[in-house]
Amino acid sequence: LDLPGLVARPVDGEGGAAKFDLGFNFVERTDPVGAPAGIEVTVEYSSDLFDESTVTDLGRRLVRMLSLGAADPAMPLSQLDLLESREWQQLLTGWNDTGRALELPAATVSGPEPETVAGLFAAQVARTPDGLALMAGDERLSYTELDERSAALAALLLARGVRRGDTVAVAVPRSAALTVGHLAVLRAGAVCLPVEPHHPAERIRAVLAGAAPAAVVTTEGCEPLIGTLPCPVVLLHLDGDSDGDGFAELPGPLPDSPAYLIHAADPEGSPRGVLVPHRGIVNRLLWMRDACRLGPDDRILHKAPADLDVSVWELLAPLVLGAAQVLAPPGGDRDMVGLARLIRRDAVTTAHFAPSVLEAFLAEPEAAHCTGLRRVLCSGGPLPAGLAERFRAHLPGAELHVLHGPTEASFDAIAWTVGAGTEGAYPPVGRPVWNTRAFVLDPGLMPLPPGSPGELYLGGVQLAHGYLGRAALTAERFVADPYGPPGSRLYRTGDLARITRDGTVELLGRTDDRLTLDGRSVEPGEIERVLTGHPAVGAAAVTVRPGPSGEPALVAYHVPAGPAGPADAEALRAHTATVLPGHAVPAHYVVLDALPHTADGRIDRAALPEPRHSTARAPRNDVERTLCDLFSELLGVPSVSIDDSFFDLGGHSLLATRLVSRVRATFGIELPFRDIFDAQSVVALAERVVGSSVGGRVALVPMVRPDR
Repeated sequence: LDLPGLVARPVDGEGGAAKFDLGFNFVERTDPVGAPAGIEVTVEYSSDLFDESTVTDLGRRLVRMLSLGAADPAMPLSQLDLLESREWQQLLTGWNDTGRALELPAATVSGPEPETVAGLFAAQVARTPDGLALMAGDERLSYTELDERSAALAALLLARGVRRGDTVAVAVPRSAALTVGHLAVLRAGAVCLPVEPHHPAERIRAVLAGAAPAAVVTTEGCEPLIGTLPCPVVLLHLDGDSDGDGFAELPGPLPDSPAYLIHAADPEGSPRGVLVPHRGIVNRLLWMRDACRLGPDDRILHKAPADLDVSVWELLAPLVLGAAQVLAPPGGDRDMVGLARLIRRDAVTTAHFAPSVLEAFLAEPEAAHCTGLRRVLCSGGPLPAGLAERFRAHLPGAELHVLHGPTEASFDAIAWTVGAGTEGAYPPVGRPVWNTRAFVLDPGLMPLPPGSPGELYLGGVQLAHGYLGRAALTAERFVADPYGPPGSRLYRTGDLARITRDGTVELLGRTDDRLTLDGRSVEPGEIERVLTGHPAVGAAAVTVRPGPSGEPALVAYHVPAGPAGPADAEALRAHTATVLPGHAVPAHYVVLDALPHTADGRIDRAALPEPRHSTARAPRNDVERTLCDLFSELLGVPSVSIDDSFFDLGGHSLLATRLVSRVRATFGIELPFRDIFDAQSVVALAERVVGSSVGGRVALVPMVRPDR
């Protein structure tokens, strides 16, 4: 603009408030003679969503991207390095500076290697031979007694032909015998394969057939589950066959030897076995001792199912740290009332819960009396909004620790101690533990700037060896580490995550279809393959939908295979329950004419309809009427018939614990937790309620429905 006698220049007006959440304004500048003088960029942002330092970082990266792109126009955008050298250092070595020399027991000529579970246990036996090691109901074992029993069984395994590196399955209900079995396998230098006896027999046999164990440690009651295997198997009955002559020396494991073979769900339908080494488990346990301040005056609850990786640290941590292991009875991990009473009776100081299970535990009134708890560890997903506040309100004297990590990284590789006011839209899961590293990378394995979403990769000493007999899958998930020493690897977790400006990892979701329910990983593909194995199912899709109560539940959508029509829900539930563990059996079954698909041919899970619920017969007496009201209240459905199944309406094991509590408060009876599964409908459960009362009469306490 040329105005004689005046100097003209552009003036940018200020609106006073951001028009958008984040806006970049580009203005080309020219010099007085009209030649290009660069581009001026201003950034306008909502201060409710961004702070100045974050926007400054975005602006600096924009300038760097434009400069690199102008210097080399042929370079793909994905290869432009947006990070400055200081940011590279912070992401690669600053926040991942986790190196720690472990305090290990002194090596001996005849004893096990110090950096193994066997070595840590032997050292603890020497320190506290008369200390309490284990509590299982009325049974008590000292460290010396546990040492003698596990050594005798280890010697017997060796006498039956087990050698260092062999796999030995342990199929024992939760009891003192289970702990003895695990220790014996590890002390013999073998790989422990935990088998959960409550799983379907078909699944147990498939796992054993794939692992080809050299021996199976079991009890009389579990032997029928084992079946006939296509490999030589020695059945050792802990009920009365564990007394051996003993060996002067047990070979023991080496630090890099695999300690455990833990099976995880697989989308291809065949559970994949993860080989976890001693070195990784030892690092994990000693880090926990320091971070959670665990010691000989602690009592640690062991309640997780045997095949869940959480059970490994619950079982081993007390025995290598000098604490006492307190075992919940079989099936007791879902009985919140029983757990609360066990925690109080046996003075438990440390317990683990998945976030959803912690919600159910805190909802049980007796949990507020568990004042002896010093710490609760939580893993299996980020904390739901408000859970930490409810935890502090119910158990103000206890610490809450969040742990995160897959079986492939020795169970937990990231940790965070929850403090007041630290919850947000995406709750943090913490920073890497000792001798581990965490990166958020793009598809080209390039580090992403803080705040940018990408896939979470883990590295360090806790990485598993890989998957048993699955070389291609191992190569796909365990990749060469471009930022570590030669030969090091990174594990692709599949977690969608980001790193905050202070180095904390936040989880945003998944990069694949894997789901997490009650702290257990669920592969929809595995369930879909089982469903399509039913002759009446032509196609299937599985996803998670909030149930009527708001709790997440698995929903199976299926298309009939032919003109005979669809299978009913009970037939499909029975079919899946013979192959899949209980947590992977869908709660709802919806018949569709066809599955919706996206433009690229994949199943459009977002387009799958919500399940619908129907009603039938009305209650005929006060007990049925009250139970219908309890079902309706807990499940969030407007009406319930006496023929409706608690689980068809969206119930699951955690809600079942609340139902048991409400039945106790309403009828004044102690209904066994198992009754909810054996008598799922109102009419069937009413018979149990009446039968459990004295003289067939029940005490009805008036209840007020929330909507009345």
